[in-house]
Amino acid sequence: MIAKQLGWSPTVKGARNCPYCFPQKEWWGGLAHEAGGLVVAELTGLFGKKAGEKIRGWLYNVEAIIRPRFKTRHGLIRKNSSDSANTSRDNGIE
Repeated sequence: MIAKQLGWSPTVKGARNCPYCFPQKEWWGGLAHEAGGLVVAELTGLFGKKAGEKIRGWLYNVEAIIRPRFKTRHGLIRKNSSDSANTSRDNGIE
């Protein structure tokens, strides 16, 4: 869905060698993360880029509580997005 919004032709592939399987706790964390990305994409389309970034920030804060190891990653993504509007938002981090 996100790729199509960007004009790409997406192909669905599973995560090779992923160590997590349903119903492990980590699997649910990954599902929540991906679902959050879809929510941000849809709300950005409805309410605009600024609102989408604010919602993404809120979801990052929630994920940092639930999955603390992602806190540093989110900080890097936020720093990168505030440094330059002309570069990739995640600089290959996500």
